[in-house]
Amino acid sequence: MAVTLWIVRHACAGHRSAWEGPDEERPLDVAGVQQARALATLLAAHDLDRLVSSPHKRCVDTLAPLAEATELPLAVDGALRPGDAAVGVLGDLLHDPGSDGSVVCTHGEVMAALLPALRAGSIRVVDDRSDDALLLKGAAWRIDRSAHPWLLELIAPIPRDPCPAHAEAD
Repeated sequence: MAVTLWIVRHACAGHRSAWEGPDEERPLDVAGVQQARALATLLAAHDLDRLVSSPHKRCVDTLAPLAEATELPLAVDGALRPGDAAVGVLGDLLHDPGSDGSVVCTHGEVMAALLPALRAGSIRVVDDRSDDALLLKGAAWRIDRSAHPWLLELIAPIPRDPCPAHAEAD
């Protein structure tokens, strides 16, 4: 049985200000599509049981290639949208043995808000990465809950910092 939870930041999705539609509908850009495919290749080799995404299109699109590769259904959870509720949901997942083998895709601001709590909870970050490095778009945190203390390892198949389409985080 897996003892790992994966938390993924959505892949590159262009410049927020350049998108004319609702932000929730902003798709991945060309670099983001490459990141999502690379992430799928990397994660599909692991023992995965569940895929869950924020309903924002860029999050769903980030996990779609993994869903196809693993033939796992991709669930959407509105609680993973940016906001305080998402931090609580991720915190609950971290302590839920039923979330072993889960891949959860959310937003950078959610992961950034979760990081201080993880560090305070004695999770050891492999290589003691900076917060900027841990929040790369299209990257995943592998949280190994079999280790004591738990380990957080950054997995970034195609690092894009900053994304080629823009220089600011969004």
